[in-house]
Amino acid sequence: MIRVTREWIEGKIDELKSETRYFITSLEREVRSAARLVQAIRGHWSVENKNHWKRDTSLWKEDASRPRKKASGGQVLALLRGAILRLHDAEAFESLNAGSHHHSAKPHAALCLLKTSPPKIS
Repeated sequence: MIRVTREWIEGKIDELKSETRYFITSLEREVRSAARLVQAIRGHWSVENKNHWKRDTSLWKEDASRPRKKASGGQVLALLRGAILRLHDAEAFESLNAGSHHHSAKPHAALCLLKTSPPKIS
């Protein structure tokens, strides 16, 4: 088991905060180094920060969203939201919400941009 403690200063209230998280790894002890573990943990959280966090903190509130149909409504919404994230990455908006509002007002331009912008590989 791995214990990681992080500290940060909460910007709005200038208060020192601390959080401890525990991780389980299947790496053998001989190949388990601090650098390798940090890389794996940061890699996991980079997915959360680059994608899931944007989806849930934007106007979509994806974690609270419950499609009403049993069919593939959730999958369709996820694909559409992924396309919007791609548009947001292709253009410089101050926020995901601003980009969403812009593209909802000009859907034809948004579709053209989706067709022409090269995929971003990370």
